[in-house]
Amino acid sequence: MALTQAKVDRVTCEGASWTWIADDGRRGLGSGFGLRVYQGGTRSYALRYRAAGRLRFYTIGKANILTLAQARERARDLLVRIGDGEDPAADRNRLRDAETFGKKTTDGTPGRAEGEITPERLRAEADALLELAEQQQREQQETRFAAIDLLKRADELERER
Repeated sequence: MALTQAKVDRVTCEGASWTWIADDGRRGLGSGFGLRVYQGGTRSYALRYRAAGRLRFYTIGKANILTLAQARERARDLLVRIGDGEDPAADRNRLRDAETFGKKTTDGTPGRAEGEITPERLRAEADALLELAEQQQREQQETRFAAIDLLKRADELERER
């Protein structure tokens, strides 16, 4: 079924906790792009993909905030990253875990960080963050190179005129 903004706005949940509605895949996104509709009425755009042999879902954003076109554009960007071997859901989870590492809940117990906070654990978390930062830096460099290539091609076309 091809998703349209009208369908996104009126579809309801038919499953136990949520329903997956895949796009038709005709816009270069394959069948991995779609809409999750929850029993409470919340609608979120998501991308379904495989990484490291596992089926993953990456929530792109809520349908009451993003338009269908905006969500499709974000899905295209994610598919490029996935094609380059990245796992956006794992990256997001790693970053979220690092941000909450060692924080205490309101009752004083450790939050996501279970057990004693040791220098070794802090170093491991720092290494994970540095790896993520390096990966983002590589992506930025690749984007710069792509932009430079486009500018060079534009100059070539102007000279050919």
